[in-house]
Amino acid sequence: MKVRFAYLGRSQLAESPSGGGQTLSMMPNLTRERVSFDAPLLHPLRFREAMSALHDVVINDLRFTAARQIGLRRMETAAGFNPAVDVSA
Repeated sequence: MKVRFAYLGRSQLAESPSGGGQTLSMMPNLTRERVSFDAPLLHPLRFREAMSALHDVVINDLRFTAARQIGLRRMETAAGFNPAVDVSA
């Protein structure tokens, strides 16, 4: 069996331009057949709600910024939460 792959480029892990971490850049396989879903749904409203929730998770991950992360750390510190403390002992 032969499998052919043709990627748009090389996937890579690079430092983000803002210097706040790393960015994973993945390239698609151009020879992969199109994926689709064509069937009746048993519970269409549940499916719609699930897709809406998934969309919200993805969008919120994209909106998470370094400034928000700093704000969360300040809130955790003010509340007495210290992730550096080991409570397993």
